[in-house]
Amino acid sequence: MQHKWLKTALFTGAVALGLVGGQLNHVSAAADTDVPASMTFSQGAFAANTDGAGYMMVRQADGSLNYMISDSFKDSLGNYAYCLESERPMPIGQTGNKGALGSDAQYRLFKYGFNNHPASDQGYWGISGLTDQEAWYATQTVSWILAGNFSWNQIVWQASQSGDFAGGIYAPYGEAAVNRVKAAATKVYNNVMNNSDTANTTMTLAAQGATDVQGYHKFTYTVQSNRAGTAILNFKNQVAGMKVVDANGNAIANNTVTIGQAFSLLIPDSTPTGDLTFDINGNIKAIVPVVYNDAAQKYQDSISLVTGVVKPLLAGNKAKWTRAAGLIKVHKVDQDGQALAGAEFTLTDDLGNK
Repeated sequence: MQHKWLKTALFTGAVALGLVGGQLNHVSAAADTDVPASMTFSQGAFAANTDGAGYMMVRQADGSLNYMISDSFKDSLGNYAYCLESERPMPIGQTGNKGALGSDAQYRLFKYGFNNHPASDQGYWGISGLTDQEAWYATQTVSWILAGNFSWNQIVWQASQSGDFAGGIYAPYGEAAVNRVKAAATKVYNNVMNNSDTANTTMTLAAQGATDVQGYHKFTYTVQSNRAGTAILNFKNQVAGMKVVDANGNAIANNTVTIGQAFSLLIPDSTPTGDLTFDINGNIKAIVPVVYNDAAQKYQDSISLVTGVVKPLLAGNKAKWTRAAGLIKVHKVDQDGQALAGAEFTLTDDLGNK
């Protein structure tokens, strides 16, 4: 007897999709930051050491007052660096070796001090007549404080007067200049102490959503950071036919995504229930303060703000899906179109599952 299909009806259940991610990774350890291994320092344009005097004095434990003198210097990158020991010679012409990363407060020193705000930036300083030398010296003063050389309360803001030094020698910095430096140092110090800007690099995976699109399960993410850079997706298992695409649907080369830009994982919707596990290896630009040490401890240790690279890891991210459950109703008829009673069939997939 000849049989033929009369009709086939397919009823498909909902597909369950899941995105697991969003871990937070803070990076601050020196071992995680690729920065110059050494710095050679050269003479800068400013000095506050005329006849052994600076713009202010520090009251010592015995009650004596010492003027704080300093010479400016630049690192190998051409940027102004700051000394950390007021009682040692400047490292001009010397090479320091990389030590520890500086503190968040020292990061803020560069953000709120002379390096980021020359005297001409009156929108920031608001100090009439301020010179670059004065803005630099104010920043150096705060660097000494952060390094523990003395405290803010030990500073005596006073212009030198004739007779302060032997032989009648005195510095040429008058009261107006001292007041400008005091105002600038106060501004830098308050911003450093009262703000919370950090040199730490953060990286997170943000799950944007999961949908079914044109034969694929689509999982969309963004790698986010407070710095610029890229990240490599390292898949721990492979799914046949999977794709990695950008927001425009273009294939992403070498599984390398840009920080802050969305990407999607496309999994064929015919794939059996499962998950895709992947790590994210960051390659992120970091701006960090770094201490450079004099090995012989003869010259001052110094701090520079440098651009390095941190490589945070977000491990064990997962995209999950459940293959659709379905029901097929089959009606068999004979050659005359009459239903065949008692005809039973078993429907299985390509793995033999019902």
